[in-house]
Amino acid sequence: MLVPTVGEVGCAAVEERAEAIKAQITVVFPATGRPTAGSLHASIESDEARILLEQDFADKETWPTLDAAFIDQAPDGFGSALSFLSDEAFRYFVPAYLIADLDDQLDHADPVFHLIHGLTDASADHLVNPKRYGDTTWSTVKTTKHSGFTTNQLEAIVAYLEYRAERDEFNRDDIGEALANYWYPQSGR
Repeated sequence: MLVPTVGEVGCAAVEERAEAIKAQITVVFPATGRPTAGSLHASIESDEARILLEQDFADKETWPTLDAAFIDQAPDGFGSALSFLSDEAFRYFVPAYLIADLDDQLDHADPVFHLIHGLTDASADHLVNPKRYGDTTWSTVKTTKHSGFTTNQLEAIVAYLEYRAERDEFNRDDIGEALANYWYPQSGR
């Protein structure tokens, strides 16, 4: 799938588009409905997930108030929160990461990875951990994680991923595959 590059679109148009996507994200992702304390983490197998993530997000009541520097480092400087958030917490907090990324304020956290891994041709059929989870693939895990997004939220994520593909030569092909394999069909395209 071919996604236009920044040079083909023009820098001013790309920046205007980033602002439009941020506005779209702000409208379609409600600030209310934060998961309760104790249900933010998906794993109980590490202190990073079970303790540090819960501690760092304990006083973070709404995703729009999250500081980019905080989410880039959470939990406790590891920058790995997106890997450990429960499905519900991921869907609640991911808009803060998308906006911070659109503002080029993330150095460690990588929302693109979390939105495309398991949905590309190369990663979809990989087993998560056969000894522990049998024949569960990354595709199964990721489609479950993303299944709670509304149609409007899916459209905002598609707009974000298309924008990132324009600017990210390294991930462009993988983003295109994830869009074609999952995000476009889910959003009704």
